[in-house]
Amino acid sequence: MIYEIVKVPAKILRKQCRRISPGDGLDLEALWRDMSQTMQEAHGVGLAAPQIDKGIRFLVAHDVETGVTHPFVNPEIVAISEDEEVASEGCLSIPGLRGDISRHLGIIMRFQDLNFRQHEAEFQGFFARVLQHEVDHLNGILISDRAVNGLYEDTDDEDHPEEVGAEEL
Repeated sequence: MIYEIVKVPAKILRKQCRRISPGDGLDLEALWRDMSQTMQEAHGVGLAAPQIDKGIRFLVAHDVETGVTHPFVNPEIVAISEDEEVASEGCLSIPGLRGDISRHLGIIMRFQDLNFRQHEAEFQGFFARVLQHEVDHLNGILISDRAVNGLYEDTDDEDHPEEVGAEEL
């Protein structure tokens, strides 16, 4: 199932999402599959639950280096590298605009898998950027809040989606 992606100024994009538990009875396998499909259809590399109008702490992120899309339940960033990098980011919920965003080059994230087993892992580079962007969504933060010099028109050439900068987070 392809979801409609929620766009600004939808209020859910500004809300802190709630943690989920097995008692919620969610079909996380189906949600992962549907969100992955939605993200892929929209040419994105990450998608957080509030972007499909669900106020829960769940996201999917595609690792472009491995080609694998991962689900993350109740993710939280628990440590960050000192080194940061400014790079252009887009957002599926803010179509047509981009912003130069400073992100940490490495993070340690604590999360659960689809069976609510606890994990902690270190992520580097572009995938760490994607995860920081998506965790921001779970905390009601948008790229417009982090843009170094405001947002600007997206001029990426859609004929070259293989370029990392052409993909939307």
